[in-house]
Amino acid sequence: MDTSTTSPAKKVQKQVRRFEVPRTLIFARDVHQCPKCAATDNLSIDHIVPVSRGGAHAESNLQTLCLSCNARNGARHEPGKPVDETA
Repeated sequence: MDTSTTSPAKKVQKQVRRFEVPRTLIFARDVHQCPKCAATDNLSIDHIVPVSRGGAHAESNLQTLCLSCNARNGARHEPGKPVDETA
């Protein structure tokens, strides 16, 4: 008689980031440079208007930022850019 209990395996879903535009296109458009500090190393893609505030995954809402500028940016939007207040 087997008295050990086994819990059912939990399925873990990974969140997949899906951009409508290839990352290489955004990097090329922005000349592989952070527009805030002109860094060319440790670059990432960031939303200008955060998705949490109604921003889209469209090319016009994506920009190249270095990791330090991206970390400072947080979930704020850029001044002068519209924010969808309904989101």
